[in-house]
Amino acid sequence: MNKTKPLVIVLLGPTASGKTNLAIEIAEELKLDIHNVDSRQIYKGMDIGTAKPTQEQQNRVKHYLIDLYEPNEPITLQQFQNTAQQSLEKEIRQKNMSLLTGGSGLYIKSLTAGLQPPAVPPQKKLREQLLKFKKGECYQFLQRCDPETASKLPPTDSNRIIRALEVFYATGKPF
Repeated sequence: MNKTKPLVIVLLGPTASGKTNLAIEIAEELKLDIHNVDSRQIYKGMDIGTAKPTQEQQNRVKHYLIDLYEPNEPITLQQFQNTAQQSLEKEIRQKNMSLLTGGSGLYIKSLTAGLQPPAVPPQKKLREQLLKFKKGECYQFLQRCDPETASKLPPTDSNRIIRALEVFYATGKPF
């Protein structure tokens, strides 16, 4: 039996760019569900600033990966990837295609490009210590221990800088 690779349709763009309406049209035409790949729509209660699909839109087409966690439950990229893969597998088995819609390029890469995020949970105590440093100092730490990751991040992206430092200090390996 010649099994073809599944077709994965990716609709990526910034918030409020019309992705949801277009995704609904595509999903209705192809009889697919929509799998959310937005890093903020996975949180309950974060509806307005994320342009989360309305209940009426969600009733038209089944949406997955929305309202999974409380905002005070931050998840890692690996946690998202595992959850999303489970969500996608059933539809891919049944229809050999799926539809991903959202604005988080990193989430999309983790599902479509084989990106393997490190299995390091957030390091609360380390994070608290790093947040005490002056702006820019954590970036300097990252430049010393993981210059490749540092070169890909702006010095002002404190969330990703701290995450990269967490991974390095937990594993001894660059992000």
